[in-house]
Amino acid sequence: MAGAVGSDEAAIILRAALDASGVRRAAVQTHPGPSGMSVAISLPDGSYGAVIVSGANLLFRPEAVVFPKDCSLLLLQSELPEAANLHLARRARSAGIPVVLNAAPARAVAAELLALIDLLVVNRGEAADLLALPEAGLDPAQAATDLASRTTGAVIVTLGGDGLVIAEARGLVRQAARPVRVLSTHGAGDAFIGGLGAEWARGAPLAKAAAFGQAAAALHVSLPPDARGGVTEADILAVA
Repeated sequence: MAGAVGSDEAAIILRAALDASGVRRAAVQTHPGPSGMSVAISLPDGSYGAVIVSGANLLFRPEAVVFPKDCSLLLLQSELPEAANLHLARRARSAGIPVVLNAAPARAVAAELLALIDLLVVNRGEAADLLALPEAGLDPAQAATDLASRTTGAVIVTLGGDGLVIAEARGLVRQAARPVRVLSTHGAGDAFIGGLGAEWARGAPLAKAAAFGQAAAALHVSLPPDARGGVTEADILAVA
C-alpha cells in the first residue's frame, strides 16, 4: 500500500492495522499534521454517507513511490490529489502495469487520467456525477457504456443490492448481487474493489473477478464491524 499518514496518534493506529493485516507499507509516507479520515454517517436502513477529511493525503508525494517488482495492478482512488493519481497512472502504464481507478469519493476526473485507465469502477452516484446527469432515473447500462467511451478499458457501475453492470469490448454484462441481511453498507465499496482487484490481478476474467468482489462486499455488509477484519479468502469463496 502507498499513501500517507500524519504525525498524530491516529497514524500509529493506522500503521498497526496494516501490519496486523500483513500489508506491506514501505510506501506509506509520514507527513506533519493530522492523518486523513472518513467520517461515516450511517442511516437506519444500512446506507450511509461520508465526510472526507484529507489531512496528510494532501501532502502525499507520488514521485517517492517505488512499485514492487511483483506489482501486477495499480489501484487508485480519489482520496489522493488528482495530480498524484495522474503521476502514478502514467508510470504504471509505462511499466505495463494495469491501472484501476475507483473514482470515489465523487469528484471530476481529468480526461488525461481516464485515458490511462484499464478499469474504471464507480457507483450509481459517482457515474451520474462524471456524466453530469441526475442520479434519479440514471440508466446504469447506458452510463457504463458512455463512461467506457472515455477510457481505454472497461467500466463497472456498482448498484448495491441491484448488482452491477460491466461495459467492456465484448459488450455489456449484468450481474446480480448476493442476497444478504445488511447491517451497514459502510465500507462495502472498499471490500468490493479490494476483492475485485485481488482476483483480477491473479488473472481471473473481469466478470469472475467482479463476482468475487461482490461476494466480499456481501460478506462485509452482513457482518458486525468488529468481525470484518477477520474475513478470509475462504470465507469469501463460501459466499461466492
